[in-house]
Parts: sequence; C-alpha cells; structure tokens
Amino acid sequence: MERKGYLPGIDGLRAIAVLSVVIYHAGINELSGGFIGVDIFYVISGYLITLLISKSLIEENFSFLTFYARRSKRLLPAAIVMIIFSILLGSLFLTTDAYISLSKSAIYSNIFAANIWFMNNSGYFDLSSQVSPLVHMWSLSVEEQFYLIFPFILFISYQIGKLRAVKIVIISSIVLSLAACILLSSKYPNFSFYMIFTRAWELGVGAAVVFLPKAKNENRQITLTISTIGLLLIAYSLMFISEQDVYPGHLALYPVIGSALLIYTLTNSNNFISATLSSKPFLLIGKSSYSIYLWHWPIIVYYRLYINQRDFNLIEILLLIISSIIAGYFSWKYIEERYRYLKHPPLQILTLSMVAAAFSVTLSGLVYVFEGFPQRISDSEIAITDSSVMWEFPCTENLKIIPELEEDFCVIGAPWKEGTKKGLVWGDSHSQHWAQLLNHEAIKNNISLVIAPKHCPPYLNSNIVSEHYIKFPNFTDECTKRNTIALDWVNKNENIELLILAAAWSGHARMLYTDIQPTNRSSNPIEKRDADIGASLSTPAFHQLLSQLQNKKILIIGDIPRPNKILNDCAASDHTQLIRRKCNELFYKQLDYNEIKKWHHSSDEVLLSLSSKYDNVTTIIPSKTLCTEEKCETYLNDELIYKDDNHIRRNLSTNTVVLFSKTLGLDKYISSI
Repeated sequence: MERKGYLPGIDGLRAIAVLSVVIYHAGINELSGGFIGVDIFYVISGYLITLLISKSLIEENFSFLTFYARRSKRLLPAAIVMIIFSILLGSLFLTTDAYISLSKSAIYSNIFAANIWFMNNSGYFDLSSQVSPLVHMWSLSVEEQFYLIFPFILFISYQIGKLRAVKIVIISSIVLSLAACILLSSKYPNFSFYMIFTRAWELGVGAAVVFLPKAKNENRQITLTISTIGLLLIAYSLMFISEQDVYPGHLALYPVIGSALLIYTLTNSNNFISATLSSKPFLLIGKSSYSIYLWHWPIIVYYRLYINQRDFNLIEILLLIISSIIAGYFSWKYIEERYRYLKHPPLQILTLSMVAAAFSVTLSGLVYVFEGFPQRISDSEIAITDSSVMWEFPCTENLKIIPELEEDFCVIGAPWKEGTKKGLVWGDSHSQHWAQLLNHEAIKNNISLVIAPKHCPPYLNSNIVSEHYIKFPNFTDECTKRNTIALDWVNKNENIELLILAAAWSGHARMLYTDIQPTNRSSNPIEKRDADIGASLSTPAFHQLLSQLQNKKILIIGDIPRPNKILNDCAASDHTQLIRRKCNELFYKQLDYNEIKKWHHSSDEVLLSLSSKYDNVTTIIPSKTLCTEEKCETYLNDELIYKDDNHIRRNLSTNTVVLFSKTLGLDKYISSI
C-alpha cells in the first residue's frame, strides 16, 4: 500500500531527472544538457522537505531528531554501501594516484562535503572527472547540507512569524541565492556549480511551490497548459544547454521553473501529462531513482577504465544505461526499502548511521595512509599512469625571482647565481613539461633557466587579444598582469640573454577573440572552433611582444603533436595487473599525421613566420621531426613520451631525454648560445 499523501507524479518526474543524468553520462551527445537532471532533483527535494516540515510545524509535532533520523534512513544506507563498493573495486581498476584521489573524495562524501572537495580539485566537466568514481556525490552533498541547515531556518522563522515569516525567508533566500548564482557563475564557475550558496535557490523554488494557491478543478485546461510549459522548459534544457555554457547561471532558470510548474500541476490536478508520469514504467524508475543515481556513475567510470578511456559505442551505451537501472532497482529494493522503514528510536538510528559512516571513512582513510597500495601494480606501470609520478621533476632550486610575483619559481640547469648565462622559460603548463629536456641541455652548457611566470601564453594581452577560457573566466586579465610584469622584469635584467617561449599554442588559438572578431568567444567545444581565426589574432600580439625583446635570443618551441586522447592506460594494458582490456597498438603507438597537421597547422604557421621576420627568433616545430607524412610516433627509445592528452612526461629516462632533445634539435640550439 502506498503511504498517505503519496504523489505518484513526483516519482515520474524523478524518473525524468535520473534518466536525463544517466543517458548524458553514458555518452548520448544529443542530450547535451542531461546534467540538468540534478536541478530537477533539487526542486523536488525542496518541495517535499518543505511540505513535510511545514506540516509538522503547523501540527506542532516537529522534531529535529526525528527529521534527521528519517533523512539518515532514507539516504545513508545505499550511499555508504556504494562508497564502500567503489573503494573496494578501485583496488582492481585504479592506478595509485587515482586510488588516493578516490579515497579523499570518499572521505569528503561520507561527511557531506564532496562538493567542496571537487570544487577545489576538478571541474564537473573536466577530463579527470570522467574517471572519478564519486564525482556525482557532489550533488548529494549539496542536498545534505540543505537538510542540515534548512529545518533550523524554517523552525526559527515559524516561531517568529508563523507561515508568513517562513514565506518571506524562502523568497528572500531565493532572490539572494539566485543573484549570487547569476553574478558568480561566469567569474567563479567551479564555486557556482558546486556550492550550496549558489544552488540553494533551486531548492528554494521547490519550497515556494508548497505555498502557492491550489488550482481549482474547473481550471484543468489552465493546469494542462502549465504542465506543458513546464515539460517544454525541461525538454529545451536537455536539448540545448551544454557543458560549454556558463552554468548554472541564468540558464538554470529553465529546468528549475519547468520542474516547479510540473510539480505544481502534478499536485493539483489530473491530465494526460500527470497520468503519463504516474504510469508504471515511470513509477518503477522514479522510486529507485536515488539508487540509480548512486550506482550509475561508478558503473560507467569503471567500465570506462576497463576499456582504457575510449569512447563508448552504441551497444555499450545501452548496456550501461540498462545496468545502471538494474543495479539501482536492486539497491532500492534490498537496501533502501529494507532500512527506510525501520522502527528503531531516532537516536539509535543516528548512532548506527555515524558508526557506518565512520567505518566507510576508516576504509577510505586506509587507502590514503597506505598511498593507494602501490604494490598492486609494477613500478614501470606507475611510471606511465600515475599523474603525480609523471609530473615529478627535481628543480635545481626554487626562488622568488620576480619580486612583483610572490611565488617560488623552478630554476633548472645551473643554480641561478652560478650559471654563466641566464634565461627565462615563459609560457603555460607546456613551458613546464619541457623542463626535463631543457634541464639536461642547460646543465651541459652551465646555463641557468627559470620557468616563469607560468600559466599563460606569453603574447596574451587584453589590449590586443583576449582568450575565452570557460573554466577560467579571468584568464585574460590575470595573464595580462603576469605577462606585463614578466616583460618588465626581463627588460630590466640585462643578464637575461635567452627567452624560451613554450605554450599550448594550438589550443589557445581556438580560444582567442577580439571585440572586432569575437568568433572564438563561443560555447562550442574547443575542437569545433576556428583555429585560423585565432592564429591570425595571435600574430599582432606576438609582434607586440617580440618587438620589445629584440636584444634577446628567443627560442619558440611549438606544440608537441597532440593526441587529444589519453594513451597511457592503453600503453600499460599489455602488462598491467589491473582489470583492463588490451588495446590495439595502432591506437596508442601511432598518431595520424593528417589529424595532427589539421590540429596544429594554423598555429605552427604563425610560429614559423615569426622566425623568418625576426633575426633573433628561432622556432622548433616538434611535429616536423617527430612525424613522417603518415604518422607520429608516441614512443621514443621504446618509452611512451606522453603524460596525458597534450603534455609530455617529466620522468623519462636519461637515454630518452638525450634522444628526444637530439631529435628536436634542442641540443644544438642550446649549445650554440
């Protein structure tokens, strides 16, 4: 028998929400906005929790202890089982650094703070998040934080001014949170996406629906129209919002308002939309939606790891969706339903919940304490799969060398005070990934190089060209400041004879724009943006920079041939002890030169033109020496040179470093200075 006051249409709406998320995560690109299913869940949660608490307040039988015990029974058992399962399964699938990262996210998930962890460590749409088994726990942490705070707000408001005060507080919260969401989403995307402060208005909108006047039975046509509008707003969000958009921001209004309109009509009238959402298929998925959401992501992530992070085919997509629904159903039936209706006293329920969470935290903590149990895999595999190991590099020294930038910068080659010649390696993370090669050559020639100011392409200057970097909205302004300081420092220090400019030129070219030519300031994925336009916009910026450095020797190092895919898992699959499918060697040992040329051509041509126009500028284009007319090798000296989809490793063997440097011609250039 269904419980009193049960609204089947709400479960139907839950079904839409969870299917949206699962289908999106499984890789059906046509549902580009599937992640808005979380927003639908928030509106539903805000509505149901407010309905429950306000009813108890009016009847004067509200108990905080009872409320939190009910939430614990409802949410924790399935979540803790899933977290423990993910930790145990991680020992079979994850490399050491990924396993350590999982353990940290698991600890945060158990204490309702996963959103804080992921806000500080990765964006929701980042490549790293696609292989993080617990990234989906961020949304549940936001809900749990809401459950911790909101009852007190409602209780205090009701004591002060009954329902009138409650309504005022809810409306005020919606306005303030929505304003923060819209204002901060473009400047602080991670914060806005993950944090309760910018998501609270979504739950608040659901809460506000509780206090809307009931629709009259004779107004069925009006309620049908409202339902249709709500459904269309959700459909629009699913089809036309994408990860390239600034989100949540004002775009979240579409799914939130759509969900609120549907909830209002679902609880007030019957029509064919409510009848459809109340049908058995929707109810079955809706009732198990929480567990489906919990289990779908670990299933997808571990399968993605098993196939070494390649894209899913259609059959795999369908099987992943079906597997998620089946796993969710069994979790709902045998975990959720088993513990949800326990009759134990509230204090006992909360005590048991804390003990279970403590066990999960302890298990997660062991993985962290024992450094991901590295004995699970060989040292040779760790060397090409562990991100931290692949990026390890011993600087000669670290110095605060540019006074205006209060940072320590890595000095390579000879110590700064001992080098017979000094130079600056200037660029973004690609200036850092050449450190091992440059260090080898600088030591041979007693040259001291400092890698600074980091993070930015050297030419970026807001007076000439800007960059549309979705993840870092302030990128242009910050880079303009850093580059201006670096340029001034170089020109004031006559002992700086050499500048080595290195950056992800081909990637930046796809994000450059000006007020006159705003083409690349779009929400399109980077691979769909026009590299020719960006490259042409970079040319005057380069000239502006190089014209001020004509008394310095300048080496420009072009992009390494970019795989734009992860090769490391496949490279390790032949000899791994982890559960991985073996890859075709052609997938990871060779890159198609035509694809490489297509990606690099525009930016490479700009770099080559500079060396022909400035006598003090030399350009090295890696693809010219690492590729033939058919292919680009990803191995040198039988060693994979890549760290990820666009960086080289910094833990290459000495023999490989020597061969790499010689192949590029870097050794000859440095020795000729």
